[in-house]
Amino acid sequence: MAVFFLHIDNGAGFDADEDGRDFVDADSAIFEAARAVGDIFSEDVQKGGMTCQSRFIFRIVKASWSHASK
Repeated sequence: MAVFFLHIDNGAGFDADEDGRDFVDADSAIFEAARAVGDIFSEDVQKGGMTCQSRFIFRIVKASWSHASK
């Protein structure tokens, strides 16, 4: 397991993931980021805050440490 940070830039602001999450590998972190975009987009559309032209940029960063070693 490795710790990855899923930072989000939605064009209106940057949300830094300060805690990180454990994932088996980078592919698992990328899959979670893609799933999260769907959830975030759906919630924001229901609130009237997003459009089909909205964008998300995820910065997926692998930590040099693991939660187990902290």
